[in-house]
Amino acid sequence: MNEVVRVLKPGGLFAVSFDICEPERGMTFPEWNGRALTIREFEDVLWLHPAFGNTARPLWNTAAIDPFLAWHRTTAPHHNYVTGAAVLNKT
Repeated sequence: MNEVVRVLKPGGLFAVSFDICEPERGMTFPEWNGRALTIREFEDVLWLHPAFGNTARPLWNTAAIDPFLAWHRTTAPHHNYVTGAAVLNKT
């Protein structure tokens, strides 16, 4: 994040997509694929980074998690996680 913040101009946008794995919801992420974030990790590391000026945690569309996860599991045996995306504006 420090490098993103360093090169991003004030008013610049940072768009990111990422994998989310919430073990307490029964999700798993394959070790060979790196590491997924939890929702809390995304919020703490990216969303609430001081460079973006956010002071409150984002509102998540949690109602879509279970239907997406059910579909995602049908696409490959190791797809037991969901994806997220965000656009952050540097203040």
